[in-house]
Amino acid sequence: MELRDYVRVLRRSWMLMVACMVLGGLLAATTTWRTTKEYAASVTMVVSSPDNAEGAASAYQGSLLSQQRVKSYANLVASERVAASVIDRLHLKTTPEMLRGQISAQAVPDTVLLRATVRDRVPRRAQSIADAVGESFSLAVAQIEAPTDDEPPSVRVSVWERAKLPVTPISPQPTRNLALGVLLGLIAGIAAALVRFRLDTSISGEEDARESTDLPNLAMIAYDADAVRRPLIINARPHSARAEAFRQLRTNLQFVDVDAGPRSILVSSSVPGEGKTTTICNLAISLAQGGARVCLIDGDLRRPSFGEYLGVESAAGLTSVLIGAADLDDVLQPWGEGRVGEGRVEVL
Repeated sequence: MELRDYVRVLRRSWMLMVACMVLGGLLAATTTWRTTKEYAASVTMVVSSPDNAEGAASAYQGSLLSQQRVKSYANLVASERVAASVIDRLHLKTTPEMLRGQISAQAVPDTVLLRATVRDRVPRRAQSIADAVGESFSLAVAQIEAPTDDEPPSVRVSVWERAKLPVTPISPQPTRNLALGVLLGLIAGIAAALVRFRLDTSISGEEDARESTDLPNLAMIAYDADAVRRPLIINARPHSARAEAFRQLRTNLQFVDVDAGPRSILVSSSVPGEGKTTTICNLAISLAQGGARVCLIDGDLRRPSFGEYLGVESAAGLTSVLIGAADLDDVLQPWGEGRVGEGRVEVL
């Protein structure tokens, strides 16, 4: 397939893609509506090294020590020890493993700040747990970093900013979810359009007809809504696109085989109602207008329709000749005298 083929498939399947986008948006909206809201509260802690303790390094070394500790402490904030301490402090009805899944921590780059975030369905509870995490972690670090019970810790963690009460949920995010749902729906619609095109064996255009038959296309008769009321081109505008299409078909038929042009032309279709009668009648008129003598034969023995289209008598015709009830010259009816130029049309 070339790029224009893909464009043609997408233009033909725009309704399918729009339906998939709407469906994706509805699914995203439903999922967002049914998802439980979550709130996040953050507590900020500062890691410092006392510069007045006995045996303490210089201020610069203490700063480097604090920055190094911050990176390690970020992995210890959500430890089981801290989670158990928070549960005891707040009397929570949960387990340390479940609480650890609600806590996350990160070190602020190039600083000695440590930020711990707690997610919970209740805003007030998220705030309380975040404050408890900061206090519990500060005590745990003091116990770990103290050389002895009588000496102060070499590194100290203290709460710099307590958690604030969250007012806006961080999850779900309606705008992001709807945009993602519409985008996924568009991708699904494009994929469905391409799959349907690959599986479609119907002939819906000039290119399809040429590829299916491996034969050149003689003419393309475009659909005309006015053809229902005026099916014959002799009643339409002579310079209309429909009349020009039948003249093109007449010309191409005459040059299919220049040395021995076709003298008998059969028009058929796979199912009723596809325009056999309209096509053959207009082709006969076009040939007659070009000066040809045309015998128009209706071979539909079950539901003949030439009489309705051309206004001729249909009581006797092809069947009468086949069974010997009439001679051919007796049932041939001239049509279009004075309206088809120098040609002639006779209807059977």
